[in-house]
Amino acid sequence: SWMAQERDRVIVTGNGSTKPQGIYSASGVTDVAVTSLTYDNLVTLKHSLEDIYHGNANTVWVGNQNHKAAIEKIKDEDGRPIFKDSPNAGMPPTILGIPFGAQQLPGARRPGLLLLV
Repeated sequence: SWMAQERDRVIVTGNGSTKPQGIYSASGVTDVAVTSLTYDNLVTLKHSLEDIYHGNANTVWVGNQNHKAAIEKIKDEDGRPIFKDSPNAGMPPTILGIPFGAQQLPGARRPGLLLLV
């Protein structure tokens, strides 16, 4: 629905002034452009988070279907895909052990970025 799309857009792009603080404007958010997706960059991004967020159930990758398609092709140093579909129905796939949520966010200022939040 339109209201759900607007809510999602504000959650991501809110400036904290005229709208609620959004993910893009919040401090501590790191990202990688879809054109820079490599195993090494994703590992670096994962470890750029503060230690308190590692293993936190609320930490997720947020990206779009282009990210998903690109990441599904990336393999680790042993040749294994880093994108793993969940064996459990209703559970999200993971990237390097962290859940991934695909979002198409209308009006996002930086729609080509993969976020780890």
